[in-house]
Amino acid sequence: MFPSKKTKDETIDFGLLGETFQRTVIKQVLTNRPWFKKLIELNPFLAFPGDVSGKHALIAHNRKIIENTYTTTRYRNTLLDIYEKVVKIPVRHRIDKRLLLGMFLDLERFSLLKWCD
Repeated sequence: MFPSKKTKDETIDFGLLGETFQRTVIKQVLTNRPWFKKLIELNPFLAFPGDVSGKHALIAHNRKIIENTYTTTRYRNTLLDIYEKVVKIPVRHRIDKRLLLGMFLDLERFSLLKWCD
């Protein structure tokens, strides 16, 4: 029902941090050997960035998926389906504003990206 927690075991997804905080983390990792070791321990693939076995096959595979998935025909049909639902389905809401605010500000689901310029 709700997204998974954004924090776990005193860690947070780097992509959820604002750019300024990301820069701070990068500087710390580059200058603090124990932090660097911990980063690699948590993310072993970062030990050799850009080193992907069979990268040409992977690129070709991803390209094929994108070309087949994100077609103008599919986009058109999805958009028309949305428009049809908007026109035909009546909507009534009873939203508990306190519950909504509490869920929005829950620090386990909170993303700083909502607040960046």
